[in-house]
Amino acid sequence: MKDDYLFDPNAASEVDAEVRDLEQALAPFSHEARGLGLGELDESGAPTGQTDRFDENPARSRPGGATILAAALIVALIGGALWFLPGESQTKSLYSVASLSGQPTVNGERTSLDAGHLGAGQRIVCDASSQLELRVGSIGSITLEPGTSLRLEAPENPDAEFQLYLEGGELRAVITAAPRLFQVGTPAGLAVDLGCVYRARVEEDGSTQLNVDVGQVAFEAMGRRVVVPAGAGIRAELGERPSTPLWDDSGPSLRDAVARIDESADTASSHDLDRDLAQILALETSDATLLLWNLMGHHNAFVREACGERLSELSPPPKGVELIACLRGDADQLEQWKHSLGWSW
Repeated sequence: MKDDYLFDPNAASEVDAEVRDLEQALAPFSHEARGLGLGELDESGAPTGQTDRFDENPARSRPGGATILAAALIVALIGGALWFLPGESQTKSLYSVASLSGQPTVNGERTSLDAGHLGAGQRIVCDASSQLELRVGSIGSITLEPGTSLRLEAPENPDAEFQLYLEGGELRAVITAAPRLFQVGTPAGLAVDLGCVYRARVEEDGSTQLNVDVGQVAFEAMGRRVVVPAGAGIRAELGERPSTPLWDDSGPSLRDAVARIDESADTASSHDLDRDLAQILALETSDATLLLWNLMGHHNAFVREACGERLSELSPPPKGVELIACLRGDADQLEQWKHSLGWSW
């Protein structure tokens, strides 16, 4: 796909399939879809055809540069449109059923398309033959797959407008809002939406698998916060820190090395970590920055320092950002550095 397509759809003879899919998925949240004289929402008011089952071993490649740019532009423009839409609040703290198959229940009672507004304290259950799509105020929707249980909760964090709790099963969220407004708790941690499309699954043992299709998600648990961009994923076990994000197409050798580093003790020595850490530090592509930036939040000081120094070599911190401050966990400086990396926007 030619980059000119991003500014003139008629300029390219071929359109990247991923960009076309993103446009179709996010079209219902554009100005046109919000009834500004250019069109109306479809019956569901949310993307259709986007409820593929969660892949146990995602085979997606990370998006290419043009795809990431297109996705970023689409999400940013849509989010801005919702934020500044005259006469309408960006969020309404209400949920409503958008589409339905089978017979899901709300608080143990069967629901229907005319279920009206739902609110905090209610519990939605989809049995093995049911699927439910839920509007999230005016900022997007989530699809609950068969075998899913979800609670609607009052937000605990002051910067959150919508708070859900995924007890078990799978969901897919399509959200266009300011960062942190939409949050999903799981037994293994908290997924904080940064404006994106993502998939989450909670297993019977409470472990959580999260993969991002568009934008970014922060996942927080046990004192660790990681940022997962489009084309990457994490796993979080009950009562443990979340894993370091990896691209969906990362090889088994790298996955094993990162897993051993994540599982290492706080007091592990350089000798204990040298072999696995050396594999990460030897990466020379820009893809390495995803690992290195997230590992600066690792619980082991040796890992933090080694990864911070290597990140400085691959992508020096921007003006005003100091490595020593980032290694101390300065959130503002870490965020500035993140925004200078190729996978963040």
